[in-house]
Amino acid sequence: MIRRLKEFVGQNTNLSMEFADIEWVCRGGWTLDRFEKDKRYGLEEVIRLAPDLVYLEFGTNELDSDEEEDVIGVRAMNIIDRLLESGVKRVILAHVLPRKKSTIPLWIFNQKVRVYNNYMAERLRNLEVKRKSSPHFYKDQRKWWWEHMRMRSSKYSVTRPDGVHISDKHLPTYYTSVRNALLVGSKDLH
Repeated sequence: MIRRLKEFVGQNTNLSMEFADIEWVCRGGWTLDRFEKDKRYGLEEVIRLAPDLVYLEFGTNELDSDEEEDVIGVRAMNIIDRLLESGVKRVILAHVLPRKKSTIPLWIFNQKVRVYNNYMAERLRNLEVKRKSSPHFYKDQRKWWWEHMRMRSSKYSVTRPDGVHISDKHLPTYYTSVRNALLVGSKDLH
């Protein structure tokens, strides 16, 4: 998804992210294992780059398997903690979007997405620290949970015919949400 975002941003110059230096790391279709182990495009590379802010979208490929949602969540939290221990000032984890296609029965996949999103949201947000008129919550100023605006309640209408990737029609909405996460997340870091 992020690879497609990078391509989309490159084709649409009016959708600038000039407010920050952006490094695109990782590859589509990867698992958490691959991200943790790959030295060139994975966790080690992110740590080497020493960014102030890291935006993550992962868990989808694990959810499309027999791995349990809470196990995936614990693994995701471990990666977030490793990033923070390395000196990253803030990590934003985005919620997983439902799909129209999966390798496991679709209803099970989308149910797992809901359970995983709830699991992660509970660990990363606190209702007492809610920003006014925002669905984005955080318990720890260094760990944020991000829900894509106008895509949270969409069932499966945001995907391409392949049932997995975000459609061209919804890519600007998705891009705006990611851009907002980066803008809001970087606001008080310096």
